[in-house]
Amino acid sequence: MRAQRLLWMIAMLSLLPGCSLLVDFDPEGQPCDAKNQCLPGYQCVNNACVSTGAKPDGGTGGTSLCEDPAHCPEPPPQAR
Repeated sequence: MRAQRLLWMIAMLSLLPGCSLLVDFDPEGQPCDAKNQCLPGYQCVNNACVSTGAKPDGGTGGTSLCEDPAHCPEPPPQAR
């Protein structure tokens, strides 16, 4: 029984090197999604994601988050 358990463990351990985590993910060349979209900074060209060269900055795209500037709060005073 013990020998059978040992063989089972060896068989399972031999499969582990075949499994790997995708550590170095490169979105360049990945297929586009069902809506022909890619990650930010990439565009869909011939069903593959290609870098646009633009780096996503997480900004608002140049538009204010406050729709009506008359009702926007005053910015805090800047320390000098």
